[in-house]
Amino acid sequence: MSKVTLPYGKTSLSTEIPDRNLMLVGWPKEPSMIPLIDDEIQGALDNPIGGPRIADIAGPGKRIVIISDDYTRPTPTRSILPALLARLSQAGVAKSDVTILVAGGIHRKMSEEDLIAKLGKEVVEQFRIVLHDVDDKEKMVCLGRTSRGTPVWIDKEVVQADVKISIGTVEAHPYAGFCGGAKIYAVASAGRESIYYNHGQLAASPDSWFGRTEGNPCWEDMVEFARMVKPDLGINVVLSAKKEVVRAFAGDIVACQKAAIEVFLQVYGVPLKRPADIVLASANPKQFYFDLANLAMMNAGTIVKKGGTRVIAAYCEEALGPALHRRLYTESFGRPWPRSAEYLKEMQGGKYAYQMADAPAIYKLFQAEEKSEMILVTEALPEEDANRMRLNWTRSLDEAMRQAFAKQGADAQVAVLPLAGMCYPYLAN
Repeated sequence: MSKVTLPYGKTSLSTEIPDRNLMLVGWPKEPSMIPLIDDEIQGALDNPIGGPRIADIAGPGKRIVIISDDYTRPTPTRSILPALLARLSQAGVAKSDVTILVAGGIHRKMSEEDLIAKLGKEVVEQFRIVLHDVDDKEKMVCLGRTSRGTPVWIDKEVVQADVKISIGTVEAHPYAGFCGGAKIYAVASAGRESIYYNHGQLAASPDSWFGRTEGNPCWEDMVEFARMVKPDLGINVVLSAKKEVVRAFAGDIVACQKAAIEVFLQVYGVPLKRPADIVLASANPKQFYFDLANLAMMNAGTIVKKGGTRVIAAYCEEALGPALHRRLYTESFGRPWPRSAEYLKEMQGGKYAYQMADAPAIYKLFQAEEKSEMILVTEALPEEDANRMRLNWTRSLDEAMRQAFAKQGADAQVAVLPLAGMCYPYLAN
């Protein structure tokens, strides 16, 4: 027997799986040595890919905006900022000319505690911090539309800055292919209308999927959106399973994202020779609420056989999340589940226009459910919500695995994804 332990919220869960049933445990590959983060960031800034050095774009009197992602992303912004801020200071930029925009798209606003954890107490106390408001159009400007029709609503803090610098982590993403790059402009610091078109209309395409960039309408639209904003420098990092920086890249937002993707695939790529009968997956590090846990649910669906079973461990400490997420999920799931084609028609008819950025995820979840069943292991999702959504759920991982083996048989082959909220599983053929 093999004991398998999964990250689960801020703790962990364990279960035992017979050795003959265990196909693989797809932990990220740990590098032989983790670099000092300051050295890695300094090296990236010294050698930008297709972009300028800080000294070439910053100077006295220049207004700088640094765009950071929010609490739902593991980017260690507080550890990246010291090297970046030091470079800006060396270039003659005053602290009063630096704004840090915390861009969270349609996620909830961050508390002061969240900000200190993300940016560091010293930065929060000494620099101007702005929380992007996705619905305040007085604080945004529209720069037109992309060729695919996305309205380019962007935070004025970005447009009014002389120098625009973004910080993000590259991860697999079910719509954009990968996080990082242009996404921090086209989604995280954009207006709700922009997000709903890109992450709604375009995300419903079958080509908007994990691991795809070129030919992915969602990703290509985000790049076009960002180019209209005219970013100056991007910083993208790849993290280890322990959230330590493995590599950092700076430069043009597309070039540095693509360089980071190559490293990400080496660390987080999980190839399987054949589909698994059972996929056991943890939603970490996207376990905060049900919508974020979707990533693991869909990720697991890419490597499970038709008629297989997905067991998803998602703590969901914020349950169904913000009010509009709660409304969308209870309305979508709180009935006999529709076929995905039916749900797509409802989306196209505008039924879920109030939360369009997340409706495609439900559409793709229904597609996954038509291929394989799902058992949810959750501690914090209230019983009332889980039952209202007609989920097959339990508080016990052992019970979920018992159900999965009962369905798939004693010889079922199991693939384990301990960080399905971040990794990229795929069939090698």
